[in-house]
Amino acid sequence: MESLYNTTSNHAQLVLEYIGGYGNGLVIFPTVLAAAVVLIILRHNDTAASSFPIANPKKWFELSTSRSVLDFALAGREVLLSAREKFGPKPFRIHTDMGTFIMLRPEHGEEVRNDPCFSVDAPAIEGHPTKPKLRRRSLKNVLRSLAHQSVTQMWKSVVLGDEIKRVISKMSARIFVGPNLSNNERWLELVVNYGNNSIEGVRRLRLWPRVLKSLAVHLIPKCRNLQAQVKEAWDFLMLAVVAMGTTVDLITQALVDTLRHPELIQPLREEAVAAISDGGWKKTLLYNMKLLDSVLNESQRLKPNQISSMFRQALVDVTLSDGMKIPKGHQVVVSTDRMRDPSIYENPEVFDGYRFIRMREEGQEAANQLVTTSINHLGFGHGEHGCPGRFFAANEAKIVISQLLLKYDMRLESDAEPVLLRFGFAEEADPNLKVLVKRREEEIAL
Repeated sequence: MESLYNTTSNHAQLVLEYIGGYGNGLVIFPTVLAAAVVLIILRHNDTAASSFPIANPKKWFELSTSRSVLDFALAGREVLLSAREKFGPKPFRIHTDMGTFIMLRPEHGEEVRNDPCFSVDAPAIEGHPTKPKLRRRSLKNVLRSLAHQSVTQMWKSVVLGDEIKRVISKMSARIFVGPNLSNNERWLELVVNYGNNSIEGVRRLRLWPRVLKSLAVHLIPKCRNLQAQVKEAWDFLMLAVVAMGTTVDLITQALVDTLRHPELIQPLREEAVAAISDGGWKKTLLYNMKLLDSVLNESQRLKPNQISSMFRQALVDVTLSDGMKIPKGHQVVVSTDRMRDPSIYENPEVFDGYRFIRMREEGQEAANQLVTTSINHLGFGHGEHGCPGRFFAANEAKIVISQLLLKYDMRLESDAEPVLLRFGFAEEADPNLKVLVKRREEEIAL
């Protein structure tokens, strides 16, 4: 990544690859030239938010922020860290693949979270769809079905991310479309591929100028693939994709962290056996898996799905309690700095599977559960628009991980070095990481 990021020729190649898939240069270069002309015409001085310094400004000779956007897409965390070193705790503006945002301090999250003056629908993506249908769904009636789905896999040497995607797609489909379709191989293929294509398609589309996005949709192969897949399975695809994306990432990363700290495996197994023995598969069983909840919470703290949170757009001019003015139409995002703040978390850079167990024992039971949101832990967002599917995702994660640990011995391959997949604000668990697995005899009937 570093050589790619620092080498001009490779940098240019990546631009072509992402904005046009792997298409014909005869199409790409005239389009880029046209975009440059449009940008010259549309270029204007944005004075409304000029009081905020820019973390990654364009250079004096550049006609647009395209280079700044690409830099952020390739190394978002590094750009944010550099800005924090430069500006300290002060808010700043940053050019990203999702547009230009004002980066607010974590404490501003308490003001922004439920303020109707900030829209969650206007920005390109919140990261956590907020459909009321999912928010109202009760989980207690589906736990037995989820448990049944997750025990059917027999693995030897596998790409962890691929297998978790398949398990979650089957589990989610069993809830949303029933047992028949959830076992349909073509359906499962559509769900997994639609998720992959949609993420890659959106990322490539973001790097095109706004006025050319409608054209780019027809040029980018990933976007064309999406259109074909939607025609085949539109009715249920979105529910399944919403249920799968961040859940797969959470489970995969938590398993990676657990396998890197194998001393956690036996205590997690013992906790699962005790919980299952006390009444079988019911909702209270998952609540009683407090160590597993702590491991998931800690894994998400160190590696959230997005490195910033609470994406909003100001619908009117807004003045925050400290006098900060957010101009109408500007996008804001809240820093996740507190998730690694040593004044809040002891040794914040070190993975500690028992961290949130201890914090719950210190009289903060509700505040330190995986599904609880706060400005100190923005893994699921915060406030009214916090991820409504987090309860569903937490239950799926606990079922999958407990079942896998009880039924299989697992370890990382000896030379495995997990590498995060990064793009802009997104940081995802290594999609190509392989693990070694062998069947074991579980301590209790599942």
